[in-house]
Amino acid sequence: MKRGLIIAGVCLFFLSLNLISASSDWLVINSPLNEDIYDKMTVTFNLTSTSGNADFYYFTESLDKSPGKWVRLCKNNESCIKEIRFTEGEHNISIKAVNSSGDVDYAYVSFEIDTKKPKIIATKPNSNSVFNGSGFFIKYTEDHLKIITLYYGDEIENPRNFTKTDCAPGKNKNCTFNVDLKQFHNKKIYYWFEVNNSVNSAKSKSTIIKVDAKRPVNYSQEIVEDAGKVRFIFEMFDDNFKGIYYLDKKDSNPRWIALCSILKFGRCDVKRNLKSGNPKLDVKAVDKAGNELMIYEDEPITI
Repeated sequence: MKRGLIIAGVCLFFLSLNLISASSDWLVINSPLNEDIYDKMTVTFNLTSTSGNADFYYFTESLDKSPGKWVRLCKNNESCIKEIRFTEGEHNISIKAVNSSGDVDYAYVSFEIDTKKPKIIATKPNSNSVFNGSGFFIKYTEDHLKIITLYYGDEIENPRNFTKTDCAPGKNKNCTFNVDLKQFHNKKIYYWFEVNNSVNSAKSKSTIIKVDAKRPVNYSQEIVEDAGKVRFIFEMFDDNFKGIYYLDKKDSNPRWIALCSILKFGRCDVKRNLKSGNPKLDVKAVDKAGNELMIYEDEPITI
């Protein structure tokens, strides 16, 4: 019963303090600043009385093992400067000053201790990948995220940058950046990420990638019926060719299926049995950088 009365009293005390503004009549709070974030565990209290000498106190549940107890910072002085150590996280602090006449003035501040740097877990593309700029990727952990910046370019000392403020805070989060890299086509560039909270930052390592910002070039294409099968013939060029794929929209389970994964003297010539009687085909060429060329779209085939 006694414990319950103490807790109730503490709750009523904080309720009354919430009615008090962070500003006060003659108690001046120079530090800590309201709603500020500190990157050290130690916070400097810098307080001033404009009503002559005073005793200065603070009240916090997170520090004191006996909730409800005022802790004196300074005695009988017009100003008070003292460092207090806090734990990681948010702190709601009540401060009061009692002058020589017994008058009491209160103030209330809320601040946060955040000494942890953001954690970068992974970035993509990988080193020496061929890439077109669509889908720079970062995985990270940061609860108080402010911005993430992607740096890139062929000069590591003078990079371009792209900053996002809408990446989600939290644990094991992902964020994707799409950048036009046409000016760097067929060149090697550097890239890295920087993750910032209010007071700390973390950088990923600099990674070299090769840029391919152009789609495959198709010189000719033909789809013909050949002894009950469908014959696909393409002539094309791409330094980083990955494959040619088709999708039969009349199939009961439409999906992209590979036709060719290599070009023989710039040519893809294959035959396929198609499931549906009158297929309607999409055909595309894809390179290793992610560039796509749609060769056919909704192409009807009669077998």
